[in-house]
Amino acid sequence: MSPQGHVIEYPEPIDFSTTNVFSSFDYKWDNLFTSLDLYYSNFTNDIDYITWRNPFVTTQILNEVSSIAPDNDYFKIDLKGTLREIPIFDSSFAFKGSYAFLLNEMGVLNTIADYTPHSNVGMPTYLTTTLLLNRPTFEGNIAYWNASGILTSNPLKNLDTRVWAISTIKENHSTPITFTDASTATSSTSESIFQYVKLNTGVKAGYNLPGKNRLTAGYDLHWINRAHRPDVQATTDNKVEADLRNTYFDFLTLKLEYSFAERNSTFTVDPAFNGTGPTANNGWINRFFRKFDVSDRKQNIATIGVELYPCDNLDIGLEYAFKRNRYYGLALGRLKDRMNAGYADATYTIPHFATITGYFSLENLKTEALRRRFGSTNSADPNTPPTTAAYNWGSDIHDDGYAYGVILEMPFLDDRLDFIGSWEFEKSRGSIAFFPQNNIVTLVNVINRYDSYRKNLLQVKGIYNLTKRLTTTLGYMFERFNLYDYLFDGYEFFGVPSNGSQWFLTGAYNDHDYSVSVIFAEASYIF
Repeated sequence: MSPQGHVIEYPEPIDFSTTNVFSSFDYKWDNLFTSLDLYYSNFTNDIDYITWRNPFVTTQILNEVSSIAPDNDYFKIDLKGTLREIPIFDSSFAFKGSYAFLLNEMGVLNTIADYTPHSNVGMPTYLTTTLLLNRPTFEGNIAYWNASGILTSNPLKNLDTRVWAISTIKENHSTPITFTDASTATSSTSESIFQYVKLNTGVKAGYNLPGKNRLTAGYDLHWINRAHRPDVQATTDNKVEADLRNTYFDFLTLKLEYSFAERNSTFTVDPAFNGTGPTANNGWINRFFRKFDVSDRKQNIATIGVELYPCDNLDIGLEYAFKRNRYYGLALGRLKDRMNAGYADATYTIPHFATITGYFSLENLKTEALRRRFGSTNSADPNTPPTTAAYNWGSDIHDDGYAYGVILEMPFLDDRLDFIGSWEFEKSRGSIAFFPQNNIVTLVNVINRYDSYRKNLLQVKGIYNLTKRLTTTLGYMFERFNLYDYLFDGYEFFGVPSNGSQWFLTGAYNDHDYSVSVIFAEASYIF
């Protein structure tokens, strides 16, 4: 995006590499098992900035500079373990703690492209604006702290319980950058440093009922507090769930599951949104709009399933799930979504020869949303009467998809060599329909090619156990992806912008289809 709203599409040069190093140390003593994992990743980009010529600047000498992904280093240490056979209530305790941090550094550009608007005809006059910076270098420093504990107990013969607590803290110690227009030395702008605290705690209990029935019920709490997010600071999710399973027949298992979740958010109006009226500041729209990831929500999920064991070597599973989300406390944004999904799988084992697994899934998704069109002199309030310049409009997104796959596992050489092969196919067909308020304008009714795609995946690999401790793996993977989207249908190239043109398209990101082949080798040794 260039000044004055022109869209410019340029290919981004790629000259980077990623190096990952991982090590794991396990220790077992009596009833205690612990594991220490160390991970390091280095990303190196030999191109920090790209300098490019703005094609809309036809009479001036002006190059623009953009920064791309900088070099960075990522470190993580992860300690986890399990303590079994605790005397109290025949309990076990699993714990995990990790610390990770990400570091990078890059110079901050002290000039940006700007423009002087043109009159009714003619191109604008472009210029370079110099910025006063509080520091010339941005130093990124983000740390993640994670800690969790899960206590599993059997206080009674037919009763087992599970209690857990999980916390995540993101600390952002990056250097804030403040920049000011050097020509006026006013209107300073500072970046906000985003960070958060997450807490998840809950309890679940299972009880064995007569008739080989088992009832499980639980409560789950999720709480998130965010710093420097302008719309919502804190959200609280409360969830209750129940699960009933019957295993009365040896060849059949029936299961019913239901959960209800409710999310409440603390919405705040950022000072930038405090215009004196609906037309004084475009930020006024944020008083009515909510992003769906933090909107107040009520969720219902119901699942019914059956598992069949008609013979010793054959397992069959069938499942249907219904999910509905309703978002409330808002006028604009996502209003509700609904999903229906079905799943079936079967596994057949030929003793001492092969195991074959096949699956098929089907999913239908519908999402409804309401938005508003308005200009700088029109009302952003969705409750005002519609006009041809300012009105509400709705959209319904439908997505129908299915997937299937086959997995073959075959042992050779007295189980020293294993062959695993799989073929998976996935297809999604999306569409979107538009509805203007009171039909005040004419919009495209339905787009039938909306984020539709098709994907094929083939994997084969051989695993050879050289010794009891040393294992090697050699494999091949092929993946093909095709995107079908109205946004890219009839794509045209615009090489030289003319007066009034808003686009400069080079085709850099037009083709999303790809085919990739990967040959990989692995080796593992158990000390």
